[in-house]
Amino acid sequence: MVGDRELIARMIGGDRDALEWLFDRHAPDLFGIANWLTTSSSTAEDLLHDTFLGLMHDTAIPLDEATSVERWLRSRLVAMARARPISARSEPQGDHDVRVGPSMPTTRS
Repeated sequence: MVGDRELIARMIGGDRDALEWLFDRHAPDLFGIANWLTTSSSTAEDLLHDTFLGLMHDTAIPLDEATSVERWLRSRLVAMARARPISARSEPQGDHDVRVGPSMPTTRS
């Protein structure tokens, strides 16, 4: 299996298949994180799309051993989610109370 750093190098070199392979490898986990952060699948899809667009256009993609591509993608996605207005991150679904963030209480009275 080709590693992420090799795929990044290929992508920078113009190999469009490399981006598709990176997407196939990382999109499921990233979508789960985005969906948890936003509670909206359409907003999560937007974040995922924007994260991979950033990967295509960012010249500061880590190729060293210290930072994994997966960590870079997650950090980018979380930063973009936090930069969105609260209303775009939290859309209640159904008749239950949706809370964004791990520190928010989830108990009801």
